[in-house]
Amino acid sequence: RKAGITVRMATGDHPATATAIAKMVGILPQDQDSIVSEANASVVVPVSQLVMHARDFDVLTDEQIDAMVELPRVLARCAPSTKVNLVKALHRRNRRVAMTGDGVNDAAALRAADVGIAMGLAGSDVTKQVAEIVLTDDNFNSIVVAIEEGRRIFANLTKFIVHLLSANVAETIALVVGLAFLGDDQRTVFPMS
Repeated sequence: RKAGITVRMATGDHPATATAIAKMVGILPQDQDSIVSEANASVVVPVSQLVMHARDFDVLTDEQIDAMVELPRVLARCAPSTKVNLVKALHRRNRRVAMTGDGVNDAAALRAADVGIAMGLAGSDVTKQVAEIVLTDDNFNSIVVAIEEGRRIFANLTKFIVHLLSANVAETIALVVGLAFLGDDQRTVFPMS
């Protein structure tokens, strides 16, 4: 959450089971009845609205889904089409979506997501072929570590490019200024770097 990432769970489990798991892993708060909306900080959303049965989500039109203040954090009893609809709804909100899955039923949603992540140990061959990333240890924490590492690499590349550009600009200015001066032999002076 500190990194600006919202985890959602789309599962085939019963809503009560899905809610309990979501609270255990931190997708839903354990001791609060409401949360502040990620889309609008002035709106408070009851936790009960963050859990939805897939049959209720599937009957909504795109306009009704887009009008929701907060998309559900937990979708229970999902069909493959429900997962794809959730990915599409997040895309309409200009969100980047990484989807994890292990079964053949997850393949369509993995393909629809910006980044599909398959489970390497328990995942089906179809899911592994569709995904861009395969987790060899089936550990969700590996995704967190990969994001941290990717952001660190991006920050280092940015620093390197800024350093490179600033150094080259200084050298270019020194060369151009050197062209304005003539030496004793009436030739331009080219400063060496």
